[in-house]
Amino acid sequence: MSSRTSEGTSEPVRDLASEETGSHRLLLRLRETNPVFWKDLTITLRTPMYLGTVALATATLALFAAGIGVELFRERQDFGATARNLFEIVLGGAALVMALVGSNLSAGAIAQEREARTLDPLTLSALGPRRIVIGKFGATFVATALVTLAALPVLLPIVSLGGIPLSVLAVATAGQLAFGAVVVAAGLALSAHAESTRRISLLAVVLTLSGTLFTGAFLAAFSDAFRAGSTFHIKGPYFFSEAYFIVPLSAKYVLGLVALPAYLLGSVLSLCYLTARAGLMAPSEDRTFGIKCWAATSTSLGGGLVALSMRALHVSESDTRDAAAAWAVATALLALSLVFVFVGEPIAPSRRAELHPPRGLERLFQARLAPSILSVLVGTSVALPIGVAAITGLDSDFVGRAIWGAAYVGAIGGVMGLVAATAPSRPILARGVGVLALCVSGIGAPLFASGLNRYAWQPATINAWSPGWVIIHEHFNVQPELMAFGTSSLALIAVLAVTLMFNAASRQRKRLAQRPAV
Repeated sequence: MSSRTSEGTSEPVRDLASEETGSHRLLLRLRETNPVFWKDLTITLRTPMYLGTVALATATLALFAAGIGVELFRERQDFGATARNLFEIVLGGAALVMALVGSNLSAGAIAQEREARTLDPLTLSALGPRRIVIGKFGATFVATALVTLAALPVLLPIVSLGGIPLSVLAVATAGQLAFGAVVVAAGLALSAHAESTRRISLLAVVLTLSGTLFTGAFLAAFSDAFRAGSTFHIKGPYFFSEAYFIVPLSAKYVLGLVALPAYLLGSVLSLCYLTARAGLMAPSEDRTFGIKCWAATSTSLGGGLVALSMRALHVSESDTRDAAAAWAVATALLALSLVFVFVGEPIAPSRRAELHPPRGLERLFQARLAPSILSVLVGTSVALPIGVAAITGLDSDFVGRAIWGAAYVGAIGGVMGLVAATAPSRPILARGVGVLALCVSGIGAPLFASGLNRYAWQPATINAWSPGWVIIHEHFNVQPELMAFGTSSLALIAVLAVTLMFNAASRQRKRLAQRPAV
């Protein structure tokens, strides 16, 4: 027998392969925590198309900044003003590229797994839908964030020439990364329910471009509320990068720069996560429970935040009514969106639900057609009047409009639920009825009202049946009798439709119970 020695000594040779450094052990633990993250990130970072896109985008931004910077300097002869304009232009270009890259990567993250038939083994593994979604989000977000970070070498000379503090650059970059996180999360939510990568990628790009333009316009308009009384060098969508250091600490600062961004970011990211996780869950599981809880929580927090903002900022009565109208319309749109989703839920409980009956909130928000529709309608009828009353300070006119809005949502949601319960195998029919009702009431009624106006009819006569009536202020004075008639009519339709929906659902369950087992 012989033993392994080193240079004739009796010391055994150490097996270096068996020795692991602390950093190597940490890396292994991180990989074991979420192998999906490391696998997807490694594949993306080694893709030549991705690397080429990042390099080309950075070079294009540098050349574009140099070209437009020369033109701006010729006009203004001011390095500082030119650099500040370039700061927003380069950041805006980087945001657009980041959004396009992020939407393309996230849209195919799950859809490609489904096309390659590797998604089912992945979801059946020990990882589960939650870790899969988190891993794919993390990998896609890191790859997307590198697009913005790659633009920093272009931004640093601009920042130094314009006298812009590095803290402003850091806040602007953080805001850009937050927007990138929303883009990636939305893409994953779409990808989790898509069958074709090509189609969902095209849809994601269209939605991303629209969302980018809308976000920029919203931030530019929102900046007016903070630039009053303060001197801002950056006056476009990236005003917030200076606002955190210029606006004095007050209720306006806390609500507008801390609470509202945190609420919006948290609400959107959590909704996208729950939607993506639902797409990976088994058909027998309750896929919509998390979304129902999210709807109740986000609506309550949103109404409370708006009401608190109106009180703390001491805004005018007109702005308060505008905020109340915006919140009411957003809540009604959320409720109608949930109705469109829930009309596809089953009539009878699944086998899993029969073996393990739901408890607590799961029982309240159980995955069945009739209870789901009813929970949305009841929640809307409670949230709209209470929220509007809290925002406007018990303004009787606006509370009446909120009650009308609840009745309007109840009528459309009840009719859609009735159609879905009558034809449970064809949820597309119920959604078609909902789209038709929205088009008739939202587009046809106002057009019809404008036509009747030629014959001295009051447009408010028809607006009492239209969603536009919710956001009308002083333009048309709707008579209280007409408002009461419209509200009571819509409420009666809602009650009848919901009652018939439960009866139809009960008949469908009896038919399923009488069907012989296969």
